[in-house]
Amino acid sequence: MNSNILLEKLNEHNTPFLNINQLKLWNNVRGWLPYSAGKVLNAAASLSLLNYGKHVEIGSYSGRSTICIASALTKTYPEESLTAIDIAFQPDFDSNIKLFELSNYVKKIQGKSIDIAEKWEYPISFLFIDADHSEAACLADLFSWDNHIIKNGILALDDTAGAFYLGPALAESIILSSHAYEAIISSGGVSIFQKKGNIQNPTDNYILKILRQHVYIRHASSVSGALDINLVAPKSSSENMAKVIMRLKNASILIKMIENSFYEELYYTILYLQAIIEFQLGNVEISLEILNKVKVLNNCKFIHYNLPIQPFIFLRLGQIYDLLGSRKEAIVNYKKAADYKNLNVIQSASKSFITKKFTLKSSQNYNLLRDYHLFSKFSKSEILLPKINKK
Repeated sequence: MNSNILLEKLNEHNTPFLNINQLKLWNNVRGWLPYSAGKVLNAAASLSLLNYGKHVEIGSYSGRSTICIASALTKTYPEESLTAIDIAFQPDFDSNIKLFELSNYVKKIQGKSIDIAEKWEYPISFLFIDADHSEAACLADLFSWDNHIIKNGILALDDTAGAFYLGPALAESIILSSHAYEAIISSGGVSIFQKKGNIQNPTDNYILKILRQHVYIRHASSVSGALDINLVAPKSSSENMAKVIMRLKNASILIKMIENSFYEELYYTILYLQAIIEFQLGNVEISLEILNKVKVLNNCKFIHYNLPIQPFIFLRLGQIYDLLGSRKEAIVNYKKAADYKNLNVIQSASKSFITKKFTLKSSQNYNLLRDYHLFSKFSKSEILLPKINKK
């Protein structure tokens, strides 16, 4: 089954697999998997080549995702079972599986996933990885289990959206850069890939460094909401805002790790992200200084999205001037941002701010972030090589 057919069939199968009463029970199962992701997992498990391989889940917790995957087997391959692997199953795992009458379709193996991978003897047609999210653990799971997945088999990774978690995001970058898997679909933070060949471990430190740079950029962009229209200046009195401040400081640290790189897109993307982080931390003057430094850009695009940086800069300048009470300067920059007719969201927002002054919101929506994910037409998933010489 080629990737286009798989995507078509996934969309056909991506329908509710639980009735209303079951869904109420499932929502009470502990875990973070949204139902949209559960439906994709169920559809992918239904379509995998189980006649030629096993279904495996790494990281089961209380069984929230286990129920989604095992439910597919009851309808498609009732003689088969899902192998659930966890270093420590939660006490309510067995009761949750029993509640959905799936005990005969789930086989538990407790232990370290990489140790189990060494002893594993069966081909795998469907593998879902949702275990330790650290970089080392994610890469260890990926490399130790990859050879067991058959060609055209399905690999599902959790928490890849937005690179909020560095481990899954780096695993995703390695998968795509190696061209060993093809990205099929993403929903609720779960990404589905179809295998084309074995992953080559990026032993080249230079390549691995480039991959990490992309992940760090995506992470900083996500936690700062850099592609959202309405950004928030955190308030130190708010517990939630304090958490945002800590995440932004972490993002700043990540940026400093790669600021000595000399790629044009990388350099200016970092400057823009630094300006947004300063803006959200309340350092408005510093943010303004940085944005004015880079507003002369013409065709330069973000390193992680196929979008021009300049209209975002003009939008931010307009918003900051509004906050500083310089309405005339704000309108000048909004008009420049509105000139980008191919970027409808920016154009629409800029026009609205021309007529109504920008004010800080009390919460973040990440409107643009939802649109510019891995599977968006704006996404950049390839390794980018230098476009200018080192200075």
